[in-house]
Amino acid sequence: MSKGILLINKPAEMTSFEVIKVIKKKLSNKKVGHCGTLDSFATGLLIVALGKATKALTYLQKQPKEYLTTFQLGKVSTTHEINGHIQTISSAKVDLKTIKKILPKFIGPIKQRPPGYSAIKIKGQRASDRLRKGEKIEIAPRDTMVFNLEIIDFYFPFLTLKINCSSGFYVRSLCRDLGKQLKIGAMCTALQRNKIGSFSLQNSYSLQELTEDKILKLSADFFDFKNKEIDLKDLEKIKMGQKIYWPLKQDKNKTVSLSYQNEIIAFGNIKESFFYPHRVLLDF
Repeated sequence: MSKGILLINKPAEMTSFEVIKVIKKKLSNKKVGHCGTLDSFATGLLIVALGKATKALTYLQKQPKEYLTTFQLGKVSTTHEINGHIQTISSAKVDLKTIKKILPKFIGPIKQRPPGYSAIKIKGQRASDRLRKGEKIEIAPRDTMVFNLEIIDFYFPFLTLKINCSSGFYVRSLCRDLGKQLKIGAMCTALQRNKIGSFSLQNSYSLQELTEDKILKLSADFFDFKNKEIDLKDLEKIKMGQKIYWPLKQDKNKTVSLSYQNEIIAFGNIKESFFYPHRVLLDF
């Protein structure tokens, strides 16, 4: 079974789960996962992990992201995007000056309420599934970070933004909240993810181009963690679940990694000059 990651250019009108199904069938790999769900209408970079590399998804998911998105002002949607029930709520126009005045409110550390139609689980069920059943739900605002908001184009009613943000940020929520601030509503008509950490859409492949040789080994360069390249002797210790001597002065709660032949084989923590593994990516 293959191990590593794939950089996929997700097409529109296909869910992230459907992408996984295609990859499982095409590469005959049963263990496949992804980090950072993209809505069905959205396109762009989707990182897919195969085999034991799925254990690294937790860390890949936490990396900052870049999006290119277009909002249509004056219309709202139940899902805050084009696939929901759409209503025109205002024929009023706003100018670029007004938008530039409001956008800084969404830059920096912010509290953001995720959209109801999302994969967030409430008492074991997806929020979106509960809404479709007619249930009323309440999702509490969450801490997130916006590093930069750049206006790429504006021709009323369409506003195109480039967004650099942390993990856990929802572009559809920004669209909803910006529309409220402008007092005319807004819905998302296009969304493309360009980057996740050091990974770029430019280096991704379509599902049609997908082959085994597109699989990337998990490199320490993909993460910001301190990394130690180990020898065969230490590799055997890791296989047996043993600690490794590593006199690194670092907070015991910070994650570090081990690699063998330039491929990450474990994530763990340092305690009293020893590495203790808590996620091992080896095939035994």
